[in-house]
Amino acid sequence: MKDEKWGEVPCAFIELKDGKSLTENEIISFCRDHLAGFKRPKKVVFGVLPKTATGKIQKYELEIIFNLNSKIGFEILFLLLAFPDWFALF
Repeated sequence: MKDEKWGEVPCAFIELKDGKSLTENEIISFCRDHLAGFKRPKKVVFGVLPKTATGKIQKYELEIIFNLNSKIGFEILFLLLAFPDWFALF
């Protein structure tokens, strides 16, 4: 994610397993205890991670997701990515 001072800072994209819960504060607190300051994520995004047919995460799509956040919000964007056929009905 872009930063005025550093150029870019980390952002964590997390896909939780079914039945598991976690908050942004818990992630940041864990990272504060285990990572150097420049490696800590400044933002945590929960949702379905876009993957290729072989299961690799599509990093360029994560950047698109983050950049579009300012316009439509992460929740709506992840719904669009997770259920594209459903939104095509509207």
